Amino acid sequence: MGMSDLRDWLRSNNLEQYADAFEANDIDLDVLAELTDRDLEQLGLSLGNRRRLLKAIAGRGAEPSPPKPAPAEGPRPADAERRQVTVLFADMVGSTAVSGKVDPELLGALIRRYQDAVAGAIGRYGGFVAKFMGDGVLAYFGFPRAFEDAAERAVRAALGILAEVGDIELPDKTRVQARIGIATGLVVVGEIIGTGIAQERTIVGETPNLAARLQALAGPDTILVSETTQNLLGGLFELEHTGEHELKGFARPVSAWRVIGEATVESRFAAIRTGENLPLIGRAHEMGLMLERWQLARQGEGQIVTVIGEAGIGKSRSIEALQEALAGEPHARINLQCSPHHSDSALYPVIQYLNRAAGFAAADSPEARIEKLGALFAQRRASDPATIPLLAELLSIPLAAAQPSSQTPAQRKASTLALIVDEFLRMGENHPVLIVVEDAHWIDASMLEMMMRLTDSIGRTRSLALVTARPDFTPPWLARPQATLVTLGRLGRQECAQLVAGVAAAHGLSVETVAAIVAKTDGVPLFIEELTKSVIESVGEDGAVPATLKDSLMARLDRLGEAREVAQIAAVIGRQFSLALLDAVSGKDSVELEATLAKLVAAGIVFPDERSLERSFTFKHALVRDVAYESLLFARRRRWHERIATALEKHFSEIAANEPGLLAYHFGEAGLPAAACDYRMRAGNQAVGRSAYPEAIAHFSAGLKLAETLPAPDSMRRQLDFWLKLGSALVVVHGLQSVEAEDAYTRADEIGEKLGDRTGLFQAKWGLWINANLRHKTALARDRASELVTLAQRSGDGELLLEAYHCQWATAFFRGDVQDALDGARNGVELYDMASHRHLGHQFGGHDPGVCAHCLRGNTLQLADEGQNARQSIAQAIALAELLDHPNTLAHGLHNSGIGHQLGADREATFTVAHRAAGLAEKFGLMPWRASSLVLAGWATAVGSGIADAARLIDAEIGKATAIGPLPQYYLGLAAEILLAAGRAADGLAHLDRAIAGIDEPGIGFYLPEIFRLRGACLLALSRDNRDEAVVAFVTARDIARRQGAVIFERRAEASLSEVAHHGSRG
Repeated sequence: MGMSDLRDWLRSNNLEQYADAFEANDIDLDVLAELTDRDLEQLGLSLGNRRRLLKAIAGRGAEPSPPKPAPAEGPRPADAERRQVTVLFADMVGSTAVSGKVDPELLGALIRRYQDAVAGAIGRYGGFVAKFMGDGVLAYFGFPRAFEDAAERAVRAALGILAEVGDIELPDKTRVQARIGIATGLVVVGEIIGTGIAQERTIVGETPNLAARLQALAGPDTILVSETTQNLLGGLFELEHTGEHELKGFARPVSAWRVIGEATVESRFAAIRTGENLPLIGRAHEMGLMLERWQLARQGEGQIVTVIGEAGIGKSRSIEALQEALAGEPHARINLQCSPHHSDSALYPVIQYLNRAAGFAAADSPEARIEKLGALFAQRRASDPATIPLLAELLSIPLAAAQPSSQTPAQRKASTLALIVDEFLRMGENHPVLIVVEDAHWIDASMLEMMMRLTDSIGRTRSLALVTARPDFTPPWLARPQATLVTLGRLGRQECAQLVAGVAAAHGLSVETVAAIVAKTDGVPLFIEELTKSVIESVGEDGAVPATLKDSLMARLDRLGEAREVAQIAAVIGRQFSLALLDAVSGKDSVELEATLAKLVAAGIVFPDERSLERSFTFKHALVRDVAYESLLFARRRRWHERIATALEKHFSEIAANEPGLLAYHFGEAGLPAAACDYRMRAGNQAVGRSAYPEAIAHFSAGLKLAETLPAPDSMRRQLDFWLKLGSALVVVHGLQSVEAEDAYTRADEIGEKLGDRTGLFQAKWGLWINANLRHKTALARDRASELVTLAQRSGDGELLLEAYHCQWATAFFRGDVQDALDGARNGVELYDMASHRHLGHQFGGHDPGVCAHCLRGNTLQLADEGQNARQSIAQAIALAELLDHPNTLAHGLHNSGIGHQLGADREATFTVAHRAAGLAEKFGLMPWRASSLVLAGWATAVGSGIADAARLIDAEIGKATAIGPLPQYYLGLAAEILLAAGRAADGLAHLDRAIAGIDEPGIGFYLPEIFRLRGACLLALSRDNRDEAVVAFVTARDIARRQGAVIFERRAEASLSEVAHHGSRG
């Protein structure tokens, strides 16, 4: 039996007003016999209706349903859960004073009548009466079943309470008054405490306390709502801000709003939405179709267009955009808004429209209303005397001298529908008419009948009817020739990003944040807007589901009944989940699980993933998955995460091996940091092995946070390992000289010293060495290299000794100590064994020491003017890098080979390797190599007609190359040479002076002789009057080159001096 059967049964007993309350609490026909008087009281039934219902149940002879089987072993579903709830506190005004004046028996009857009135109003809007506290009532909206409009329901119930308790008369002939507080927020709710009649469901959180404080603050017959509730209500009610109030138990002043009454609104969309209109994005085709139908209607071919789409997809916004497009055209407009609270109220949208059109005021007498109605329908009234009686009956306006109608009720209904349709379409005699029916999924039966009449009559008129509805509504008029169906789909990624940019126009969200919003919102405009606003308003917080969406998303889950638990388990697994894993962790029977998944698919919660080799499913909306996950208590989440991690480890070995990050996540969320650390380390190492360094950084950073939570000394040991791994990855992503890398190695050095870990300490000091080396703290780098050799020799570890020598030869080269660099590199080549040492590239700086030794040997030989031997070493470096199949090592080798060829003035060879290095860097995200290799490529092409393009390339890339490339002074020197060739000597000189200013130790730097030589050349190019200063620069270049042993630079400097002398002698 379904909920519709229950509604039919209640209708047959004149109790249909309680159907929503029964459905909200998952009560169906099969459990009716188990309901008690106390249960019905909590559902909001008055005493008389409780008796009637119990009598009807007894007469029905319903049998209790058999007990359900015990749940499977594992984390048991608890009653309590986390969710957004709107809490209502109601209290009778002056009850203490009344109790002193009235007999206790009379007082008890009065309180019961008051409670019945309050509970009845709450029940009619799907609220749950959690507790009676004498004359106080606590109620929840949004639990045990969520509603997309829970805050609105609470306020409507509150208005109903004030109206109903006002009908109760006190012994002194005054009327009962109530004060009500309403607040919305995250709570933990649902745990059952107590037994028997003392049993109740607890609620924990700030929200119920706030509702209680607002109730105490409210005056007689006053409703106060919290700020969150006010935000959710939008413009549905008239609210008055009462200011900020100091409330007991709240650290900061609290804003409150007084509910004046229901607002007069034509469109729920316009009332609920806040903020300015954004341009309509991604609906050009649909807008074109609707405008085309409008043009047909203007020509007398009336049309009806039905716009179908899921909640938040943009149905109402599309209609609004059409109305904006038609604003400049003369036309009449009729807005008919269906209501979720009046789907059983005949012609409710028409009644509301007529009330607005006639201009009824709350204080109008029946006579005044009849007069206004007569003015509105003056033309019709003159020709049809039945007009006013029919409309008065529809609008519940008593007629003073009404004559009994000769028509039956059915005939009067038919006449009323005909009258309304005729009047709506008659407006088109003067101007075209736009009739908008919004949210037809809530349409009542009489309204649906009226729409069918309108459809059959519209074809010969100048009218366009636009109807919006969700996918569960099937328009019965679609077969008519004048009917068109428009289905709105999701926006594309580019359109989503455009919408995010529009919402966040003044806030400049990062590319990463925009991408995250787009990924979470699945192309649904409402989700995009609300999540973007939430991100803007909560900078620094995680991207939780916005409060404005929680109720509607939770309502989707609550409609699943018992299938919701499976959705929650699946949500813990992730947005995508395999049937095999769900089966392994849920503990449910396979047949039952299949049936439950079928229900989730049918409800549009998940859909089968056809792309996967095994049976898998995906949550249709990421935010639905998030709200299902967030509804679980932290303790339950942890238990499910642990079960998932354990199942993956034991039964899904391939996933455990290939996706260690997944197990790290589940173990971490399960509160098991040691296991999570292990898998984070595996995941980081795996990412490094795939040259996915940003991902590696993320894994190592996450592992660090986990390691900090472990007890000592395990915590320190793991932190050291993670800092070392992190430092190595940071070197690749941010550059060898980056502050991030230095910080990582400094922390590792501190921990290594405390632990006395020689190997770890060596790695940390190695990181500090390379950072100092590339930040041009050359003396410090030399001293740290010597420290490393001492440490390695003490350890007796051959691998560490190779890396220590690696540091010495690299330092010597960067300093310009040609002979020391040559000797060190030769030692490195001799010590290196690919099979034994290829792993060192992952540990130290992200590149292989053997490749580095060959490269720097070749480059140093170039400085020594041994070109042939240099080219052989360079070729060996590239061959070894190719064998290793390690992208960063290959990029390192190619770039340094480019330097060697550039030192040898071989432009063609330089371009070949530099171009390849830049492409490799682009492919694998190795940014330090990209910009610096492009500078080399620019130098290689800076001849003849290529000089101008080379100069433009330098202008674009030199800033990046000097910021993150390994040799900023060298790149500045190359840039100066190119700009000098391009006739921009002044710009070249500026680069050279910047390079000289960045030298840490005077006279130190392998390219320093060439920088001074080029400085002299730039000075001469600017003016021959700079001859003396240029000569000083050339002499400085020659002297530094001579001290360094850089033969090739010494010869170039001498050639420049000779040329100056030659020009001088000629002058």
